[in-house]
Amino acid sequence: MGDSGLRPGQWAICSKPCVTDWNADGRLDLLVGDYCGGFLAKPKQTEAELAEQLQAIQQLPVLRRRWAEAFGAYREHLAAEAGRELSADEQRRRAALIAQIQRLQDEIVKALDTIGRYAPRRQRHGFVWLFLRKPSSR
Repeated sequence: MGDSGLRPGQWAICSKPCVTDWNADGRLDLLVGDYCGGFLAKPKQTEAELAEQLQAIQQLPVLRRRWAEAFGAYREHLAAEAGRELSADEQRRRAALIAQIQRLQDEIVKALDTIGRYAPRRQRHGFVWLFLRKPSSR
């Protein structure tokens, strides 16, 4: 569960108390740790990383359009060759289209990986409370 789903008083999802003399004053104190929820946070980026991400974002639609065009040309080529033997030129053309589609697919995957590397990620956190025992009033 993330922090946004918690209401006041819903903390202490996984609290762990520890009784210890924290400040070495001879009195036991209470230390409580709590693993809580989380939130989405984007990692800090250098200027070079930001430029790399922006380039990948701009490149992606162009690559996808070029892939769709190459795949469309390949489908047209398949339809034209249906049921007949291919010439050497047609075989080379088919192999070139397949290679082009694969290259574009590899570039798309690389761009998506780059974009994903800088995407917001779930960050987990917790709290620690320290209750120091006060001297007795006697």
